[in-house]
Amino acid sequence: MKLKLTTQGTHTILSVTENVTQQQIPVLKAGISKIFQAGKKTVLLDLTQTLADPAIIREMSELQLWAMELGAQLVAVTALRDVGQAGSVAEGIQLLGSQMALLLANETKLKTQLSALEKQLVELDKKLNSVASNENALAKLKKENADLRNHVTELEKEVARRLRNRVDIFESELIKNKMERLSGSVELILGQQQVL
Repeated sequence: MKLKLTTQGTHTILSVTENVTQQQIPVLKAGISKIFQAGKKTVLLDLTQTLADPAIIREMSELQLWAMELGAQLVAVTALRDVGQAGSVAEGIQLLGSQMALLLANETKLKTQLSALEKQLVELDKKLNSVASNENALAKLKKENADLRNHVTELEKEVARRLRNRVDIFESELIKNKMERLSGSVELILGQQQVL
């Protein structure tokens, strides 16, 4: 398979000058896809110099639908009516330039935009649902935070109250007397052991 890219006026023509095999169809699609990506959304595929293998006629006939899915218009020129939409390049160019072709191209473009917008709508719905659930989670976290702050405030008040009522252990008379006796006993023992 050999490919030749030419233009005639505003039309892009991709000519296939040798037979297309089953294995070459992905290569052909990739070439056409690059043309579409380059902004040329209307392409005339000239297959008049090839003898199409009957086994690939079905796959070749699906190229037009495939192009529409990509948001482009593809007109195949071939004597095989199952594959192409025009019998000659002139007929194909006339078809591309016709009012009907423009309407079909616009319809394809609008369908592509609609499909993209529907996908965007689904994504926005997901985000909206996510935000709603996040808002519920955020409200719950705010309530838990407020409850924790109230609990901390209560604990701080309790600690302050207990600190105000705190009694130093050495201020008690009973403890002072016990400490003096203990201290005296320790001095006596240490004296007996001749440590002091």
